[in-house]
Amino acid sequence: MRYGCEINISAEIAPFLYEAGDPYGVIASAGFDTTDVSWDTQLGAAPAGVGADAAFRVNAVSRAGLDLICFHSDLLDAKRTIKENIVMQQRHMQSARDLGCSLFLVHSLWVNYAPFDFSCDDTRRRYIDFDVQTLQEIGSQCRAQGLSLVIENNPMFPLSYYVELFDEIPPQNAGMCLDVGHANIQSPGSPGSPGTPGSETLLTDWIHALGHRIEHLHLHGNDGKNDVHLPILAPGGIVDWKACFHALKAINYCGVIQEELPPMTGAKRIRWALLERGVGPIRELWESS
Repeated sequence: MRYGCEINISAEIAPFLYEAGDPYGVIASAGFDTTDVSWDTQLGAAPAGVGADAAFRVNAVSRAGLDLICFHSDLLDAKRTIKENIVMQQRHMQSARDLGCSLFLVHSLWVNYAPFDFSCDDTRRRYIDFDVQTLQEIGSQCRAQGLSLVIENNPMFPLSYYVELFDEIPPQNAGMCLDVGHANIQSPGSPGSPGTPGSETLLTDWIHALGHRIEHLHLHGNDGKNDVHLPILAPGGIVDWKACFHALKAINYCGVIQEELPPMTGAKRIRWALLERGVGPIRELWESS
């Protein structure tokens, strides 16, 4: 089993990485084997020397002895047409290829941190139709470029949405990146909402219902209400990691055990995850689950 960690390689977010002189080396020293990259840092939002130069990024990852697995692309844009969304993703596919990634990750339609209204069947159908048409074509174009599309679940979206989505998108066009933290955040009052009886069953239900399509993971914790991307085993989270890993083993998951710690995680927690906790407790938890 391989273990990965993705963080925002930014002097502003995690200055200790640059104090160490080799940001990817810090990830490797913590015991991780792989890392992922996100579109924002790859396309120049990060500080000079880390942004859009794919050769620089590949060399830095290689020097650290890490494998680069997945390119996290931009969100689908609800204000754009299906065709415009596909064109937008094409430039990210090129970046993913230049970096040598094998997986290309896209969220289903979502406006950051704004829950969609699923109470109306017609509205829900409109979301599904948009996602199916857009993601089918993106998946087809990914295959033509040697990439595999994985679709990530959004916070506050119900499990039933993704069951329906993957029923309509065939396996050859897309797999799933299960974001455990996002699955742990449900709309208030929904059955089995985190913080109420049944929350553990809810998370394992996601894994068992979608396990045949899960190809990648985003692992992070939260309090069931806020998408704060807590490191695995950090204080304040309510995810039952042992139950989560046990369920992943039950569906024979064989991808990377991938932790995702973006800017919202914060420098102190990223530092704790890499310099204090490391990969050891995660590996022990997986092996004992």
